[in-house]
Amino acid sequence: MPFISKIQRQSDYSLFPSSCPIVIDNGASYFRLGWAGETDPRIIFRNIVQRPRLKTTGKMSLLICKALLV
Repeated sequence: MPFISKIQRQSDYSLFPSSCPIVIDNGASYFRLGWAGETDPRIIFRNIVQRPRLKTTGKMSLLICKALLV
């Protein structure tokens, strides 16, 4: 499972005010995380568990990845 974030890791968070919210988007295919007000998320990676809808019936099905790379 590749880590696909483009923004370099930042260790000094003093530039952000303590009231700046963190935005979390746990979408169907990707997990994205970042600070409010930034144009791009800081962290992006593919979700391990997905529940896609079947187009024919509209029912949810469970899909879990075959291997977890650590």
